[in-house]
Order: sequence, then structure tokens, then C-alpha cells
Amino acid sequence: MLGLLITIILLLLFPIGDTAETYASSSKDDYLWIEFGEYIKEKDGSLTLPLEINYGRFPDNRKENWQLDALSAFYTLTEKDDEGNKIFYEAEIEKAKGVYLVRIKSFKTDRFIVLIEGRKTQDETTHRYLAKTSFILFGHSSTKRKKAKPAPSTEINRQFEMSIAPEFSGWPQTYNPVKIAPSFSQHQSGEKAISIFDENQDPIEVKTDERGNYTYIPPDDKKLNWKGTTAFKQTVIVAEETKGYTTYISSYTLLLHRNRFKNRSPVLGAGIFWGSAAGMLLLVVAKRKRFEV
Repeated sequence: MLGLLITIILLLLFPIGDTAETYASSSKDDYLWIEFGEYIKEKDGSLTLPLEINYGRFPDNRKENWQLDALSAFYTLTEKDDEGNKIFYEAEIEKAKGVYLVRIKSFKTDRFIVLIEGRKTQDETTHRYLAKTSFILFGHSSTKRKKAKPAPSTEINRQFEMSIAPEFSGWPQTYNPVKIAPSFSQHQSGEKAISIFDENQDPIEVKTDERGNYTYIPPDDKKLNWKGTTAFKQTVIVAEETKGYTTYISSYTLLLHRNRFKNRSPVLGAGIFWGSAAGMLLLVVAKRKRFEV
């Protein structure tokens, strides 16, 4: 019921307007994206989540030779400084068997935002990449996180960034609406093209409304439904902005489970409810008649 209520509220707050028409994605630029691995339960009760960093086009076109001038990773536990800005920490990037990884560790229930930043300069043109995702980890450990030094804000280029709402969900799933809002220098722009690359479906392209928002409802996925209750898939949302000789390409990775309510029939549920109510009523009437006799 709670998931259904949240869905209805989001649809009322962020309705899908005329700009919700979808069509085949025309984006041809490569981009950075984050890909979720399987959670690892550690002996002390903590959780480790490996995040794979990829470059190319999700899901199948991964480039081996990135030719990037710089690559860095940052994370935040949604802590804020005195000015109300999120505090980010630098994350170590590993390379194992040709794959770039960032390992995020949770000792308790934590909300994380992870950013991967890259840059490539060729001739007089610069490409700035920003890959982003957010999630909740439910660690259960008595071990405390080691204190780390915050990364200077000047080291993180978030000029063109993708944001979503809700930003955190304990169990993200298909059919739950997600508001997408790309922004440049913290200003949203209307009718901005957004490409959506789904793991099991064809890519599509949509546009934000005049306020710079787009409400995406991840469709039902038969492949995902057959994989079981804990299975998940990923969807990568991409947008870009060009200013002068610099092109900014930003992505946001959504992790999605199958919908818990999609395959429940309202008619069948109503039938069961009213059938049970009628049965209880008949039982009460029968007992009253027996008592009167």
C-alpha cells in the first residue's frame, strides 16, 4: 500500500505532460556510466558494494580504450557542511582484470551518492563526463567508519548534472515514477533531450517539460519478472550540454527490481475481500439464529 500511495503522490506532483512522447534514441556520443555489482556481506556485518565504471554505451557497447585524460571518483553519505553543501570524499578506483571498480562499504544503514568524473581533450574540444548514482546500504556492523578528509569542492566538476526524485529508495522497482531533472550551473532547462538506455529494452529519447522536468515510469519487464524477487536490472539516463568548446555529458544509473504490485489483480483482490466479508456476515447471522432458537 505504501508503494502504491507514493506512486500516486508522485504522479500528482509531477504529471507527464505533452513532452512525454518517446522515440528512438538519436544520441551517438560515448559516456561514462556506473554499473552495480552484487552486494558482499562481510564477516563483521558490514556490506561492500562493488561499482563498475564503464565508458561507451550501455548496456553492450563497452569501450576498452577510453583515452581519457583524467578519471576520479567521489562519494557522500549525505553529510553537509556549515553552508548546507554535501560533503564528498574521494573514493579509490581499482583496476582488476581490465575493469575499473569503486568499492563502497557500509557499516550501518547509510545513504550514498557516488560520482565518477572524467575528462578528455582532443584538438580544441573538451569532453567532461559525470556518472552518478544513489542508493541505500543496510550494513549491520559494530565497526566504525574511519574518518576521511573531505575532497575539496574545486576538484569535483558538477556543472552539468542529472538529478532524480526520489533520490533514495529502500527497494526501487519498475512502475514507480522517477522525476528526472538535468541542470547546468544549477539551472534546469526546458525541452532538454534525455536518452534512456534500459538493460532489457530498446533505448528511447524523451524531452523535459517547460520547467526542465521529466517523469519516467520504468515499464514492466518480463525478463526481470522471471528472474525472481531479489533480481535487479539497471537503466542509464543520459543527457548532454555544449557550451563553447566544451561538451558536458552526464549519466545517472537507476537500479530497479520487479514491481511488487504489478502482477496483483485488483479484481481478484476485491473479490477475495468481499467474499471474505460476505462469509463473515453469514457466519454472524447463523450464530444469532442459533442463539435465538
